[in-house]
Amino acid sequence: MSYWHSGTLLHAAGQPNKRKKKTMKMMIKGAVALAAIVSVASAASAQITLFNNIVHSYGTVTTSGAQVTGMGTWESYSLYPAGTGGNYLTSIDFNTNTFSVTDMVPYGTGISQPPVYLTGTFTTTSNSVSGSNVGVAGNVTFTSGTWFSQLLADTGSVGTVKGYFTAGGVVGNNGVNSYSLTAGVPEPAEWAAMGMLASGLGGLVVRARRRRNA
Repeated sequence: MSYWHSGTLLHAAGQPNKRKKKTMKMMIKGAVALAAIVSVASAASAQITLFNNIVHSYGTVTTSGAQVTGMGTWESYSLYPAGTGGNYLTSIDFNTNTFSVTDMVPYGTGISQPPVYLTGTFTTTSNSVSGSNVGVAGNVTFTSGTWFSQLLADTGSVGTVKGYFTAGGVVGNNGVNSYSLTAGVPEPAEWAAMGMLASGLGGLVVRARRRRNA
C-alpha cells in the first residue's frame, strides 16, 4: 500500500522506500566479501604432493614403549620442481623435531649432504606401534631451503610453507617402506577462521533478505 504526500511516494509505514536500497547494498558487500574469502581460500589450499614413494630406506626404525623414536633416513623420487625428477633424502629428528629434504652422498649411503632443498620443523599428529609395524604422521612448517621460494609461490603460501607427512614401516634396519609429503596444507585453525568469517557474512545476507521481505 502506498500513497502520495508532498510529491513523494510513501509506503504504508509513511517513509520513503530507502530500506530496500540499503538491503541491496548490504547484500552486495556481503557477496563481494564472500568472493574474496573464496579467493583467499583457493590460494591457501593450493597443494603439491612432493613425495609419495620409497626408493630405499637407511638406518634403523626404533621405538620406545608404544612410540616411534627414530626412523633413520629414506630416499624418495619426486618430479618437483619443474618436473625435472630426482631422488632426494628425507630425514626427521624426533629429538629436535626438525624435518629436512636434502641431497645424498652417492651410491646408497643414506647420508645427507648439501644442498638442503627444504628444512623446517614438525609436530606429530599420530605416532603408533603395533607389533613390529609403525606409523607416524605430522604437520610440517618449512622455513628455508633451495626449493623454498618456489614452493611459497606455487602453493600461495606467505612466510612459511605448511605441509603434512606420513611415514610407515617396520621396526629394524631399513624399516621405512611408505612415505608421503604434501606441501601447501593450511593449518586447521586457518580453515576454521575462514569458515567462521564466511558463515558470519552469509548470515548477514540472510538477515538482510528477511528484512527486505518483511
